[in-house]
Amino acid sequence: MSHDIPFLELVLENFCPYAGKQVINLNPKIDEDNIPPIILFGGMNGGGKTNLMDAIRLALYGQRAQCHTRVNLSYTHFLNQCLSSKTDTIEKTRIELVYEHIEDDEPIRYRVVRTWKESPKDGTDNLGILGDDETWSIDSLLNIWDEYIEDILPLGISNLFLFDGEQVEELE
Repeated sequence: MSHDIPFLELVLENFCPYAGKQVINLNPKIDEDNIPPIILFGGMNGGGKTNLMDAIRLALYGQRAQCHTRVNLSYTHFLNQCLSSKTDTIEKTRIELVYEHIEDDEPIRYRVVRTWKESPKDGTDNLGILGDDETWSIDSLLNIWDEYIEDILPLGISNLFLFDGEQVEELE
């Protein structure tokens, strides 16, 4: 069952063209009619718009993410491809997606964090699910994350919400 889950913030650290730490507010003010806005990212070709959508997908779905830039790459090669080329030394690459979900009539804020280094030994990333405070780890969700996120935003319909204008052109 899909529920309304507002994305609040996307943090990118050394991800694709985004060198250093970049924080993107995904929770602009709602107008007086309480209608949430549609968020559009504009820019030149090659500027990183598709990478933003891929970062959200990657944060939520990890290896299962249907990233536009992944094509036929293994997950390890895809993660290596996502390392920023705009910095000489990369200690780590980090994606953090902050969202809010209503549980038992209470808003709960989650931080989904994925980190990795170049050529990870186990071929994958590290997943962390945090509460409002980064020291509050929700370990119980780690073991069931794929099922949990599938319940609130199924992978099969995620492309209806996270899409790139170039993908719309391809439909024509």
